[in-house]
Amino acid sequence: MCKAADIAKLIISYGIDFKESMSDEKFLMDFYKVNKLLYLAQGSYLAKYGEKIFEEDIYAYPCGPYIKELEFIFNDWEYEPITKQYDFVFTIPSLIRDYLKNFILEYGIYDKQILGITTKKQAPWKEAICDSADYNIISTESIQNYFSGIHDLKSEIEANG
Repeated sequence: MCKAADIAKLIISYGIDFKESMSDEKFLMDFYKVNKLLYLAQGSYLAKYGEKIFEEDIYAYPCGPYIKELEFIFNDWEYEPITKQYDFVFTIPSLIRDYLKNFILEYGIYDKQILGITTKKQAPWKEAICDSADYNIISTESIQNYFSGIHDLKSEIEANG
């Protein structure tokens, strides 16, 4: 299983590549969008293959699903588009690379606010969010169960636009 930071670097690079090849700025990622796409990709991959893409936990933060381990890697960009191509010194299985490339091609175009609204309407986040300063983990089982029941993620996202 991969590290969330490695997967984030890959989807950021795919976003930059698609931005260049399609001349569309919407594919660029920022810290907020990366977290939401990682959560959505993890859920859809769990539903399709029964396995996680990355090992780190996803937390229910007020801003939506959040991966703590990314905080000190990409947070410097804050809400600005990440335009840095990261070096890859790790191995991500080709099945996961291909899956994520197609996933970003299909969902990377969506605005970060739409992705945030979508993820915060989903049961896994709603069940895990709390009012305390200690944020709860969104369980893998909850994510897998929810995404296994979704037949059209694209329609779900577009309904929030």
